[in-house]
Amino acid sequence: MTRPFRFGAQLYAEDNRQKWIAQVRKAESIGYSVVTLPDHFGERVAIWPSIVSAADATTRLRFGSMTVNNDFWNPVVLAREVATTDVLTEGRIEIGIGAGWRSVDYEWTGIPRDRAGVRIARLGESVEILKKAFSGRRFDFHGKYYTVDGAEGWPHPVQHPHPPLMIGGSGPKILGLAAREANIVGVHINLDAGNFEVGTGTPNTEQGATGRQISERLDWIKEAAGDRFDSLELHVFVLDVVVTDDRASVAQRIADAYAISPEEVMSSPYFALGTVENIVGQLQESRERYGLSYITVRQDHMELFAPVVERLAGR
Repeated sequence: MTRPFRFGAQLYAEDNRQKWIAQVRKAESIGYSVVTLPDHFGERVAIWPSIVSAADATTRLRFGSMTVNNDFWNPVVLAREVATTDVLTEGRIEIGIGAGWRSVDYEWTGIPRDRAGVRIARLGESVEILKKAFSGRRFDFHGKYYTVDGAEGWPHPVQHPHPPLMIGGSGPKILGLAAREANIVGVHINLDAGNFEVGTGTPNTEQGATGRQISERLDWIKEAAGDRFDSLELHVFVLDVVVTDDRASVAQRIADAYAISPEEVMSSPYFALGTVENIVGQLQESRERYGLSYITVRQDHMELFAPVVERLAGR
């Protein structure tokens, strides 16, 4: 099944309401389907009140977290925040949740950054608790990391059985969890080093941006998803967008930063390079090859990417 394209913009909510509202209205006017916010500290405002404010000022946009760091939230508390936001936005939210990765966030909060396997296992328990809470029934849960006795999820979310759940990653454990439990699976580069800043061009050979590595991730997803694979929406976060007539030179610059070949850059869905026609063709090829139909770009690329959204959104 070929899913129609859906486009998201990752925005950073302003600490000024009028500026924030102007941003989200611009995204809506361009034709984006979703605006997402990160769960980081340091010049980053809180996700859920920002979404309620933005939803009140728009009519069509959906909103989501990309992504909530599970280690910063008790799942019962998070369920209440999400369900309340779903009610107040009349069912226009999606919840992206991850195992956490950014080292400085852990340093600032004093929360230990456990090894990836522990963080992923803890996330798995959280997802189970979230789903129980969204059911609206009283429930217990006794796991390795969380204990819940007689909790009742309230309020009940507008979307049933719950707002769409997104989990992403690059390794077999996290992608296996996503394939089994999520509605949307993000096929991401490797962030386990904990210090990646999108757009800085910091050389890193371990990020895994090549077609071969993406195909390997998709194999893990398919194996874990089994019969539910066709119901999954596959997502990619585009790291760089460059509209240019000199595609080869831009590809060489990015190749040097990621220690891959220019040819691998030009075929990778993590980079959108060339003329608008080039980029449109590249996205169509990535959807055909990998099934990637939900595309998110950075805030500073939102308007640059507008002609592509106009060509492909909903098609």
